[in-house]
Amino acid sequence: MGFLFWLLLLVSFFPPGHTSWGVSSPKTVQGVKGSCLLIPCIFSFPANVEVPDGITAIWYYEYSGQRQVVTHSANPTLVEARFRGRAQLLGNMQHKVCNLLLKDLRPEDSGTYNFRFEISDINRWVDVRGTSVSVTEKPSEPIIASPMELREGMEVNFNCSTPYSCLEKPVSLTWQGQDPTRSVTSSFQKLDPTGVGHLETLHTVLSWQDHDRTLLCEVSVSSFRKVCYPLPYPTPVLPSPTGRNILPGDLVTFTCQVNSSYPGISSVQWFKDGKLLKATGRVLQLSQAAWSDAGVYTCQAENSVGSSVSPPVSLHVFSESWVRLVGAAWGEGGGRCFWAQ
Repeated sequence: MGFLFWLLLLVSFFPPGHTSWGVSSPKTVQGVKGSCLLIPCIFSFPANVEVPDGITAIWYYEYSGQRQVVTHSANPTLVEARFRGRAQLLGNMQHKVCNLLLKDLRPEDSGTYNFRFEISDINRWVDVRGTSVSVTEKPSEPIIASPMELREGMEVNFNCSTPYSCLEKPVSLTWQGQDPTRSVTSSFQKLDPTGVGHLETLHTVLSWQDHDRTLLCEVSVSSFRKVCYPLPYPTPVLPSPTGRNILPGDLVTFTCQVNSSYPGISSVQWFKDGKLLKATGRVLQLSQAAWSDAGVYTCQAENSVGSSVSPPVSLHVFSESWVRLVGAAWGEGGGRCFWAQ
């Protein structure tokens, strides 16, 4: 599926009219035992060089040392036994593409791979530098990158990357732990002579609910957990008086709860009917409730980032005789007719 696409992409790395001898491939490529890897490769030669009988393409393992043949387009019998059936030239000599696919990777496949192309006895070229391949028993941890500062309402990208890419057995990168209603993921694979890699981006709009959220990025069968930066926003919730009818002289307690805040709460203020009260702290107590205490209460929590106000809650203070009267009319014998919200 992706082969033709990558061939066309690689061709674009050499502009028309390029006339020098050369081979271009990544400096390093990494793989995992049992998986596969691709070494993207393109080559060039002067336009005035004639190609009467085609181009012979050869990949070597450790050209400056063991010089084992990995693939040979003209004489496959020269291929080293350990590479037979596992190495494949995916290139197109007409388009000057020389990709090498290695399958069923083994740790001993680690080393330098060099591409050589031959046009005639006098027109030939080898990439002495080559590409350094590293094959490990298990994948390394993916790398997670995120903005240093996170605030509520921000649109941010969390990037998870790995150096592995396999065309036959795709290496998966997946995000877990995000809120799917506010998040979307996108995937990008890089396969070109400048490098190989896989990037999974999580795009989300931050909310106070994301504070202390743990995001997990999983690569293939191995995973790496990273706790993202906490979100700096306080969110108070409803204050709550005692759950019964409030009578004059009763003790009434309001509590301003904060589900999540980073940085921590620096102050809490209380309001009655929109007017600031002298009370501070997360608990507001009315030691002896009076009719004048009836009204709408809110609390406001503040940290160094900002402040947030709770939804309002109403306090009703009833006359005991009025409660008994209403209860009797409803047949409850003076029971609890109304509940504070």
